[in-house]
Amino acid sequence: MMSKLSEKVRTENLLMFIGMALMCTGPAFWYLMEEMLTRRTATLGPGTAATLDACIIGAALLMSITGMAVALAGWSLSAWHAWQAVKIAGSTGENAKP
Repeated sequence: MMSKLSEKVRTENLLMFIGMALMCTGPAFWYLMEEMLTRRTATLGPGTAATLDACIIGAALLMSITGMAVALAGWSLSAWHAWQAVKIAGSTGENAKP
């Protein structure tokens, strides 16, 4: 199946897939780290727990936003390729008319 797809389509799909995976990784990372932090809060102290909580939120947001940017790049590349195909088809049709 993959051999039938063009290099452009494979690149678009790869960018969108990686972007979606990163967008899903952010909330999963946040949930798992919050669970771990909740269990260790008593031994860490309030200041350390607050700092770790901020770092966890920042890391989860970074993953999600990076995923959004990568997926948007894949979508934009797909839209660009579609526009180029329409533009080429339109110019070919106009040149064919006498």
